[in-house]
Formats: sequence, structure tokens, C-alpha cells
Amino acid sequence: MKKVFFYFLATIFLFNFTGCATTRTMSNFLSAKSYLDSGEYDKAIIACQEALESNHETPLKLKLDGQGGINADYFARICLGASYGFIGDIDKAEDNMLKAIPLFPDKAFFSYLLLSDLYYKYNKIDKAYRCALKAKETVGTARYYEMMKKSALAQDRDIWVDAVDAAIAFYELRSTYKDLEQQLAIANKKKAIQLATNILNKKYKVHFGANGHDTVIDFINKGGMADLNGLMIADKILMINNAPVENEKAGMHELAKLMTQYGNTVIYKIERQGRNIEIETQLVYPEVEAAKRILADLKSNQSDSYKHIVKADSKGPWIKILEPKAARGVKIISNQKASFVILASGSNKITMVTVNGVKCNNSDADALEKTFLLEPDNINKYTIDLPLAQGRNKFVIMAIDARGNKTKKDIEIDGNQTFSKKMNKLYDRKVAVIIGINKYNNSEYEPLDFAIRDAQAIKEQIVKMGFDKVIEIPEANATRAGILRVLADELPYILGQNDALFVYFAGHGDTEELKGGEMEGYILPRDAKKKNYRGTAISMEKIREVIKRYKAKHILLVFDSCYSGYGAIPKTVNKSSHPHDTVQIITAGGKNETAGEDSKLRHGIFTKTILDAFSNKSLYSDDGIILASDIGHFVKKEVSRQTDGKQNPQFRYIEGEGDFKFGNFD
Repeated sequence: MKKVFFYFLATIFLFNFTGCATTRTMSNFLSAKSYLDSGEYDKAIIACQEALESNHETPLKLKLDGQGGINADYFARICLGASYGFIGDIDKAEDNMLKAIPLFPDKAFFSYLLLSDLYYKYNKIDKAYRCALKAKETVGTARYYEMMKKSALAQDRDIWVDAVDAAIAFYELRSTYKDLEQQLAIANKKKAIQLATNILNKKYKVHFGANGHDTVIDFINKGGMADLNGLMIADKILMINNAPVENEKAGMHELAKLMTQYGNTVIYKIERQGRNIEIETQLVYPEVEAAKRILADLKSNQSDSYKHIVKADSKGPWIKILEPKAARGVKIISNQKASFVILASGSNKITMVTVNGVKCNNSDADALEKTFLLEPDNINKYTIDLPLAQGRNKFVIMAIDARGNKTKKDIEIDGNQTFSKKMNKLYDRKVAVIIGINKYNNSEYEPLDFAIRDAQAIKEQIVKMGFDKVIEIPEANATRAGILRVLADELPYILGQNDALFVYFAGHGDTEELKGGEMEGYILPRDAKKKNYRGTAISMEKIREVIKRYKAKHILLVFDSCYSGYGAIPKTVNKSSHPHDTVQIITAGGKNETAGEDSKLRHGIFTKTILDAFSNKSLYSDDGIILASDIGHFVKKEVSRQTDGKQNPQFRYIEGEGDFKFGNFD
């Protein structure tokens, strides 16, 4: 977004530059551009607001692309919208960009593109799509081409047309694929086939989603081609398909050439941390490839790939009980009252949720809670406190939708037992991501026997430990794009400041030696290629970049793969300057070590030892807590002993000084 903004701003020419107020207005514009360039968005906002004030005294007329008499308020509003967008104030960004449109309607597409990019950044896909459609109403028209004839950038007229078309197709794809997943989840085969067919019938242009200053990337849009194919913030683009990229304008034109080449291969040459790297990228959206597989499976009735999806009754509402939490199959709370927190959603609007016939209070669900059920855009939270008697108490929870469909759940609560409020509130929510890969697309990587079994065992264990949400990425979806879709796209949006995140990966890993002898570690998705692992694998540097965007209190990464790249992730972030209390990592082995599997145990040795740690009562505190550091030290010692020192797991802190806590108390 920043690159496009500066490229657009660079076409401004002074049409009438006289008077003190005019001088102040222009000076404020130049200051705003400088502040935006340096990332000082708060100062850019002040400069733009001062430009608006001085411009009202003596209106400044600017000349843009051969157009005369454009009120300077237009540029101030665009600048304010962009600045507010960068600091995350969506409402003010939206307000200023919409106010800019009537000031220069022929350039409305620019405001709408910026706004759609902003909405998408904050996971408002439907709004992003509608804004892109609004932009389409401006570009490609006879009026647009007539205007561009007079422009100093007349040769760029097709760039904006392609950019709008690419954005529309991209946002529509993401929205349609989301609907497809929901229809699969409720086993609506007919609708799923229709949606998959719609995805495959669309023509796509390439939405890159990468911007920066000069030729250095400083912003990457989640899910765009740059993100999918391994480009990173701070990469300097040197060449695209053997064409030198000498400056920002040249880079924009080289990228523009690729917008209409969906499905082709492009080779980037970049400079990254002093290394010149070639990354071979495929201009293909993973949702399109997934839709092909899904459609083939559905038409042949081979639905085994979707057994991980829980099927629900499509006629009635969906219910999830958040509080009270379960412990060993029984709800355990104090003997004074039962406090219920219930989520409900459905294809039809929910009219009421009751507990034992008493109507619950209704409130909005938060971002994470909206991912718990199948209709996230139609989900609410329901709460109520009811008296609790001694002994077993039976409660009936009922959800009713607008068509009279009902869903009922019966639970029992034991009023005789108490629990520690301190333990129960250790985290607001516990979220896990589980990935296991046995078979790789590329024959260069030998298939593993038990990675999926390991992942399933870890999932079953943490479900018993009361995790609120487990995101399981099945092998078929565990591509680079599929994994980053969860890690980089979904998690930053849903995690809260007092949440815990546990990420488990079982599969192959790789290591690269950097200058100075440091090691960069990679986990390998199922579509990784040895000749291009920088572009097809996921580096620890990428993971560190992603987790900086999380708000979670504690984060634990557990990688059952060959890995030794600690040199690229030094512990440099102080607790006071970072939202995380701690980020920890446990990996299966050290430098040049293989993460072994045991055919008798039918598990990876590393993961089996982690499971042993969870069942080792001596590692738990009196209040039922086991620390990640204790697990790490136990696993390191035991695996080394079992393998006669051939495999030595590693435990490290990436950030902070706290400790991830597991518990079997809730």
C-alpha cells in the first residue's frame, strides 16, 4: 500500500502556488510524505491535518496527471486515510478515504483500492471485496481512458485495470473458499460441488500484495503471491525473470507485467541479509489447487480427505460451551453458582438460548470465539449465572433459531468439588496448531511413517488438557501456503493478550549454514523442493517474523524434525518491549542429527518422549501444572539416553523469561 501511495503522490504538480497559506499547505504535504516514508504515521497525521486547516484559508489547487484544479483536500484525505490505516484505526481510515472520493471522483479507484487493502488486512474480506467492486466502476470506463490520455502516466492505464481485477478475483476467491470449507463441514455435498466449480471457473490475475520503498519490501499482504512464495520483509528485489529492478518505478512495471500471467513461473533474485538468493515461484493460488482436489474427491465419493472435519446437523443451531470447563468428563465449579458462557450460531439467526428454561443474556463474541463454530458471521455469546446445589446438578442448554429449529445439550455439574480460580484463569484461552506430514510431493524427501500418528496423539493429549481451540492442518493442506495461511493469516487476528499458543509440527526439516557459521533452520511443508527450499520451506526467520504479530501471553513451538538453526533466532527482545511474556521452542535434534522413528513404538522417538512427559506425574506441580521448560529438559535427557547420544533435542527461549504452562486441571 505504501509503494502505491508514494507512486501516486509523485504525480502531483503545483498548479497555483502563491500566498502564505499555500506555502504552509505544500510544506505540510512534503512533511507528511517524509513521515510516511520513515514510518512515523502519527506525525504524518498531524501534518495532513495542518494541511487541511491551512488549505481552508486559501484553497490550494493542484494539478494531477494533466487534470487541473484539484482541491488539495483530496490529497490530504488520502494521506490521512493511508496513515490511519497503517496504525490500525480502520474507522478513521475509512472516513477519510470516503471523503476523498467526491473531491476527485475520476480517481475513486485509488481510494477504494487502499480501503479494500486495509479491510483485508484486518480480516474483513467481504468489505474488501465490495470496495474492489467499487473501484471497478471507475477503471476501464471510457471516461477513465479519456482521463489517462492526458496523464503523464498514460502508459500505466492498464496497470490500474489489472490491479483492480486481480484484487476482485483474490477477495472473491478467499470468501468463496471459506464458504466451501463450511459446506464441507456440514456435509452439504451439492453446495460444496457448486462452490468448488465456481472457484475453478474464474479467471485469475496475480495479486502480489507486496509493497515497499525503493526496491526493498516493507509490507506483505497476507495470502498474496509474495507471501505465498517466500518473499519477506526487508528483501531487496534485484531481478524479476532476468529483468533488472533498478528502482521503485522499474519494480512496479516488472510486477505489472506479471499480473496477467497467472499460472506461470517467475524467478526472483533478491538480496537477503547479505546473501543473493534466487526464489522460483509459481503464480498459483493454493485455494484453486485445493478446489480441484476437493471437486475430484466429491464427484468420485472419495471423502476420506475430509474425515478431520466434524459434521454437524445442518438443520439446527450449533452450540459450544465455553464455561464451565470440563475436567475428567464432569463440569467442576464452586458450590455457590454455575456461570455459563455459551456460543451459538447457525444458518438462520439465533433467537434464544436458555439454560433450564431461563433465557441467557446475549453479547458479541470476540475474534477467537467466532472461529469456534461454523457460522462465524452469525455467532453470539450467551451468559447466565444459576444457583448450584450440593451434589450433581443437571442442566439443559437449548438454542432456538428463527425457523424454530432447536439444538439441545445436557450437562452435569458437580457442586461438591471446588477448583482453583488461579489455575482456571491461567490463560483466557488456549489455542493449538497441529501439523503432521508423512508423504511429500517431491520424491527428494523420503516418506515418514509416523508423523501423522504423532500429530494425532499430541492433539488427543492437549484436548484432554482443556485446550479451547485446536486447529489441525491435515497433510493434504500442509503446503507452505496452507501452513502460513493459519500461522500468518488467522492467528494474529484471533489471539488475545492473555491467550496461550502451542504449535506442533512433525515432518522433515532442513538447515542452511549462513555467513559466520550460524545455522538457519527450516521446517518443510509437503510441497517443499530441495533446489528451492528458501522459497518453498518455512524458515525460523519467517516464523519469528510471524509470531511478532501475535498478542499471546505464552507461545510454545514444538518441532519434531531435523533442525539446528538457532543462530538465526537470537533471544534479543526484552519482555518490556514485546507483547509476549515468553516464546519457547523444543526441537527434535541438534546439528546434523536425524529425528528418529521407532517402528515398535509406532511413534517418533522425540514425540513419544513428550507424551511420556505429559503422563509423568513427577513433573507436575501440586496444583496440576507442568512447565514447558521441564518438558524440554526431560525430553532432552531421555531422548539422548534412548539413542545413545545420537539424537539430542534442543530447548531454547526465543523471547522473554516466562514459561508456557500445561495443566490437567481444566
